Amino acid sequence: MDIKDIRLVNLKALVAEFETIAQVARQSDTNEAYLSHILNGVLLPSGRPRGVGHALARKLEQGCGKPTGWMDHPHPNGDGAIQRIEASSLEELAGILGELETGALHKLITDALAQHAKKA
Repeated sequence: MDIKDIRLVNLKALVAEFETIAQVARQSDTNEAYLSHILNGVLLPSGRPRGVGHALARKLEQGCGKPTGWMDHPHPNGDGAIQRIEASSLEELAGILGELETGALHKLITDALAQHAKKA
């Protein structure tokens, strides 16, 4: 999962938290239609889907009361499950995991150890 995917998942999480795209737009002083285009995969003239860039990520974080950088990292879902995490190296994985909250990291490690025990 790259930064564009993580930010899209986190935008969806904000919409779930604030209940509507309109409320997220109001909170972050952002155009509702633009957020809708991002969420619905509307393509740019280049053919790529619209995404949450750096400036918009910071604006969403500030307006929705999240710490700087929140949009850039995976977070536990409402049920405590971790989103899918992909990394191209152990160092990258360590960096991603290091950004998780302690409870989420503990759950991830506990679940991984349980899966590992099943293989043995």
